[in-house]
Amino acid sequence: MTFGAKQKGANGERELAVLLMVWAREIGVELDLLRNLEQVRSGGHDLIGLPGLATECKRVEGLAVAEWWRQTVSQAERAGARPFLCYRQNRKRWKFVTKTWVWPASVCEIVVTMDEPEARLWFHGHLINEERKRIEGG
Repeated sequence: MTFGAKQKGANGERELAVLLMVWAREIGVELDLLRNLEQVRSGGHDLIGLPGLATECKRVEGLAVAEWWRQTVSQAERAGARPFLCYRQNRKRWKFVTKTWVWPASVCEIVVTMDEPEARLWFHGHLINEERKRIEGG
């Protein structure tokens, strides 16, 4: 990987962290998100501090979503968290991929891809649910 590509990836991680912290603040949640600087060595996910999520961030021009999703799921399984893939191409907005339960039965888990407006609402719900679980002790 070239220096420019690494820099672009690091900038993407910082940009995503700011976006997610803004979304959290909209519902009164303060997050302190950090880049996982050990990710290359440990194979971990990209952002630390997102409750219940193993986040993989891709800031590239060429798309390889299926490959990225496999990586994200693998990292999430190791972390015991929900996979959360976030990617953005040049001059385009962020896209988000995650697993979610079908409601109301909650018997089927599906993979969904969301644009920013849908992801923002999903993220709000996820944070509210994580806070509820924390308060209830589980």
